[in-house]
Amino acid sequence: MKVFFLCILLVIGVVQPLICQSEIESEIDTQVWDNFKKAYRTNDAQLYNSIHTWDVLRITPGGIRVGAEYRASNIESMGRANRTPRTIDFVFQHRIYRENVGYEVGYYEVVYYKNGNPDRASYGRFHVALRKEDGVWKIAQDWDSDDINGQKVSRLDFERLTNK
Repeated sequence: MKVFFLCILLVIGVVQPLICQSEIESEIDTQVWDNFKKAYRTNDAQLYNSIHTWDVLRITPGGIRVGAEYRASNIESMGRANRTPRTIDFVFQHRIYRENVGYEVGYYEVVYYKNGNPDRASYGRFHVALRKEDGVWKIAQDWDSDDINGQKVSRLDFERLTNK
């Protein structure tokens, strides 16, 4: 009987974190990534800025932007007239969470459109740190690059994870 209860506790101890992980991923997909995609597609700087913490740290090969500076650059960039229509999609390699913080690594694909049809695509790898503020997940730190160790990130890198 003791062995039975020990087995039950072991199963609960293993299954419960997996359920929590899945619930957190679902929350983040809805609160962050769905809104990220929509903001990107519609050039909605207000929505885009709302998925980032007030003190967000944004790192690119071109430099570092923090908080208000980053938000202002988004308003300027997304507000440009005649901006090429585009969509973005993500695939994840690692997704790790603990209470109100998370860390995700993955690849993105940006598709640019011409006359309503896909024209070209670009690819990159990203790392984000997430923080839950007032019950809502937000991006606290965002890094991305279109190359890894001097090699361009490609469609194959992106598809490698979509075909898992």
